[in-house]
Amino acid sequence: MKPSLALTAPDLQAVLSSLLRDARLHAGNAHYLFANSENTDGRTPMLPGVSGLDVAGLRSVASSFARMLGGAENAVEQLMCLPTLGAWANAALELWQRNPAELVFMTSGSTGTPVACRQSFALLEQEIHAQAEIFKEHVRVVSLVPRHHIYGFLFSILLPKALRIP
Repeated sequence: MKPSLALTAPDLQAVLSSLLRDARLHAGNAHYLFANSENTDGRTPMLPGVSGLDVAGLRSVASSFARMLGGAENAVEQLMCLPTLGAWANAALELWQRNPAELVFMTSGSTGTPVACRQSFALLEQEIHAQAEIFKEHVRVVSLVPRHHIYGFLFSILLPKALRIP
């Protein structure tokens, strides 16, 4: 029997940690280049200054996160009122569960303006179950790709779930 790949709050917390690390790097905080976003936990503050970002930076993370989950602008405002990464992940899980049909990933923007790419969650699940057959003998996944990008999401969020491994 194939395991459920339904997203959980810890999955969304991992994606959010990746977005947060990326925003910190883009804000000129180079020391986050060596930060392992796995070390962030639910108590990580999501407050201006304390988070390593100003209000605009946090709003950008909230906007990216809500857009990825198909959320509306009011989701950004809801996230901005919450104090911790865990609270953001739990609120995002509620948002995701309202319409779990698709995710929106952004292109990198390396060749122009980043473009939103909608992906059917059912097709992502199908892809990962096929990949799980290929990697079924593996006992651990090590990923160096940010989890908020599609390949990082597939191979560091969904594939370990499909394989039931860390």
